[in-house]
Amino acid sequence: MTTLIVTLALGLCGLLICLRLTMLGAVLSSFVSKWRLLGSSQSLTQGKEMLLSVYQRQLADNRPYALPGLFGSSVILSPSMLSWLISQPESILSAKHAQLDALNITTTFLRPGIGLEPHHEPLVRRELTAHLDAIEASMWEEVGGALAELWGEDSEGWRKVNLDFTVRRIVARGSNRVMIGPELCRNTGFIESAITYVTRVSTYGLLLSLIPRRLRPLAAPFARLPISASYTPCEAHLLPLYKDLMARYESEPESLPPHLFATWLITSSHLRFPPD
Repeated sequence: MTTLIVTLALGLCGLLICLRLTMLGAVLSSFVSKWRLLGSSQSLTQGKEMLLSVYQRQLADNRPYALPGLFGSSVILSPSMLSWLISQPESILSAKHAQLDALNITTTFLRPGIGLEPHHEPLVRRELTAHLDAIEASMWEEVGGALAELWGEDSEGWRKVNLDFTVRRIVARGSNRVMIGPELCRNTGFIESAITYVTRVSTYGLLLSLIPRRLRPLAAPFARLPISASYTPCEAHLLPLYKDLMARYESEPESLPPHLFATWLITSSHLRFPPD
């Protein structure tokens, strides 16, 4: 169940933490020459200029560069290295493990095993990929419906919109349409709870990255508390759905929605962990 919620974390960014630290970075940038952490904060206030400088250098020398950041350095590759990057196996270059490390999954996930050994990955690669054509129409419908609700259908007048607010809710509704179906993905209470949950996972995961590794176990309980509190309402919405689907699987498996991630998850779980 947690798998379905945290999958949204891959589609949602930690904008909140960046916004909160921007002002701090502006104050500290004058001390960049003294402390490494303070120097890295320069990326919050001069990130655009730093990227432009790297780009101009790469036009001349076609070399990779390391760009310092508050949460660690980023390697900027030249466009000519794209084919090499794509050809590397996951055992050499893995975005997944970089994300797990950046979000401090062993702390921010209430059950670390879900992130370290995710049961949903093979389902995404096998079932989701194989049924993309059937899923596309439902996702298109959900994204269109979400935009109509958030922005309205007036094609003549102009209105001010909050893009961050919009993107978070479109991603949440569109992805959950595939995961748990139309009824719950349109439930405002569930969507808002899910957004709060994944935002806290990314926010507190990034905050923990600012703390030395040896001290993170001391800070971990303070991070888990708000994350756990935001997970509880998500669980309240998901448990009834899964109980119903599991009961239907045991009595009438053919009645389950065929192109739903929850169906694939339940079917796979029964095959992998058969009941006694």
